[in-house]
Amino acid sequence: LVVVARCLVRKSIKGFGIDDWTMLVGQMLFFSTCCVCLWGCHEGFGVRDVELTMEKLVNARHAAATFECVYLASLIFVKLSIGFALLRITTHRSIRHFLYFIMTLSSISGFICMVAILSMCQPLSATWTGMGKCAPPSVLKCVAIYLTVSACITDFSCSILPFFILWNLQMARRLKFTLAVVLSLGFLASAATVVRACYFDRFLARVDYVWGFSDLALWSVIEGLIGITIGSVPSLKPMF
Repeated sequence: LVVVARCLVRKSIKGFGIDDWTMLVGQMLFFSTCCVCLWGCHEGFGVRDVELTMEKLVNARHAAATFECVYLASLIFVKLSIGFALLRITTHRSIRHFLYFIMTLSSISGFICMVAILSMCQPLSATWTGMGKCAPPSVLKCVAIYLTVSACITDFSCSILPFFILWNLQMARRLKFTLAVVLSLGFLASAATVVRACYFDRFLARVDYVWGFSDLALWSVIEGLIGITIGSVPSLKPMF
């Protein structure tokens, strides 16, 4: 709803830009992520292996692999949108260069992790069927740790930068402070990322993998939801 409201507001003031387009794509991918998560819950997320049929277990692993890729794609576009939004309100060269660096880091990290997940097993279907040759689970854990470090860097940067960007803008002090606080709530996304990291050992599980994956999926969805909300709320300013 907040993304729909954002698009309507930007359309009404004829200010629809690349940050809105990337957020719209990110929202659509996030919706797909949630749909895949529901599919996984139906097939066996959060359920022990002994309680699942072989068909359900394979389908749940398929859902887990799909979830990881769609979630990463969503995260790339959401963070790009936040970066483009901050670029719209700053002309400071060093800040703009730093934003480009953060956006590039986020995109490359997400892409590398997607490629790593898709190339874990040969053939690809072995990722969920187990019938093929796969890299050890520790590789997936290393990929997750790399993504977490990258996400924390980008989230922290996008949370602290608004204070520097808004400092010299010509607007009411109260509004300036409110916008800075809203944008800096990205620390919550970092917190969700850190909490998710506590469950990374479950990537190493030989049994009950889909049981353990449910917590990873939950915190991934929370992180995406926070990012979309925080990235869209400042655009609703003309409504108030």
